[in-house]
Amino acid sequence: MVLLATPIFAQHRYEVINAGESVEVRSVPEAPPPSPKELEAQSFFSDVPPLVIASTWSVADLAQAWTFAAREADRVRLLERLGQTKARSDSDLRWLMNLYGRGDPAARAKVEASVALLGPAEAVAAPFFELLLEDEDPKLQALGLAGAARLRSPRSLKLIRALAEKPFSVPEPTLAMSPIDANRWGLQFAALGVLAAWQGPKVLPLILKRAQESPIVAELAAAHFWTEGFDRYVAWSESKKPADQARAARAWAAPAPLEALRATKGKLWALLFSKRRPETRHRAAIKLGLVCDDVDLDRLLAERAKAAPSERPLLDTALFASRSAKAVPILLSYAKEAPDPLARAGALFQLRSALPREEYRALLKWVTEHDADRENRANAAAELVVP
Repeated sequence: MVLLATPIFAQHRYEVINAGESVEVRSVPEAPPPSPKELEAQSFFSDVPPLVIASTWSVADLAQAWTFAAREADRVRLLERLGQTKARSDSDLRWLMNLYGRGDPAARAKVEASVALLGPAEAVAAPFFELLLEDEDPKLQALGLAGAARLRSPRSLKLIRALAEKPFSVPEPTLAMSPIDANRWGLQFAALGVLAAWQGPKVLPLILKRAQESPIVAELAAAHFWTEGFDRYVAWSESKKPADQARAARAWAAPAPLEALRATKGKLWALLFSKRRPETRHRAAIKLGLVCDDVDLDRLLAERAKAAPSERPLLDTALFASRSAKAVPILLSYAKEAPDPLARAGALFQLRSALPREEYRALLKWVTEHDADRENRANAAAELVVP
């Protein structure tokens, strides 16, 4: 038998078996790739001492050192410092661009963190980011967008507006898309978000127009303009059209600011007791729960006490969303008595952060002994093993 091995980092290895006049070639299972620590230990730089990072190093210094660093630990420390350091020169900006274009997720995140430190005092850097916005590479355009969003020059606004006004080629990115097309889609979406934060409600008509092409954009509408677009989000939820329902799901799940939710509290209460579709009322209950004060909670409990059994789950939704201690007794009853095993598991999960540790562990023990669902019992037992 002869073993044929390709170089150390090749993808395939083979063995050739000679038996008389027959020859058989078999693929040998690949060995697992070495970990970064193993590679470092086997390298010529394994004995190199840790890099000393001077407190005076600029963004350019840090980025250049990261490019040539031999030790993974040094690279991590360099990126951490880079994310905390503001670009102050053209060289700094160019090194940020170089690092961002490498496609390393950790490096890109820290470049974005560094760019986020820029402000009006660095307005002289605006032309650099404007040039990136005009580049053909959507990755570099994304960096340009991040910088332009911080510096807010008039010309940047025009370029971002031009990106946001382009119709979406598809409703959402898919695995079938090429990476560059997916990046272009993400860039357009990000441009809409930047424009919404920059110009406020005057952008809402454009965002609603783009939401007709892509339901995902409804998230931006609700996150930035909850009060201004509230009636539209209700109408989507009430519509029987699948596209409107997709938009409604995105809008009602968006992280609207709490002050905006409070501004529509009266409308949310009205929806809760309306004859609207059950899904609309359920969505309103969740949003209402997020901004309930003690008066609201007492009202929910009073309404629950006199409500028909069929109406109580809706009121419970608002109570549970409030995360109030006043909801704990009802959560306990759900954890033990709800007919749906998933509802019992959900109540147990929420009680994890609502009960004192010992009380919660006592509840877990009860579940392991009394819950009718085998999976619920097993999950509770596994959680009890954790100290």
